[in-house]
Amino acid sequence: MQPESELITIGRDCDAILIPSGDPIKLVRGTQVRITQALGGDYTLFVNGNLVKISGADADAIGKEAVKEKKSTVEHKPGEPVEEEQVWEQLRT
Repeated sequence: MQPESELITIGRDCDAILIPSGDPIKLVRGTQVRITQALGGDYTLFVNGNLVKISGADADAIGKEAVKEKKSTVEHKPGEPVEEEQVWEQLRT
């Protein structure tokens, strides 16, 4: 495991979300970052004085194993009532 203070260089361009605004940004290959948090497969990074979140699907850009995003198997049509089991199944993804 890498020490938290170690700089990591982004290996490829990837999408990120600026915290706390939620604005989408692009991290460019070669940018140096620090991992501040890893939670649920996603990563929070410190980049040029800002915090950003990248999806686990883009973890390979920071040298971590990419996580495949689970697709929901719950089918629901708008306007139909939602069953409790559908809610639990969606929460498992």
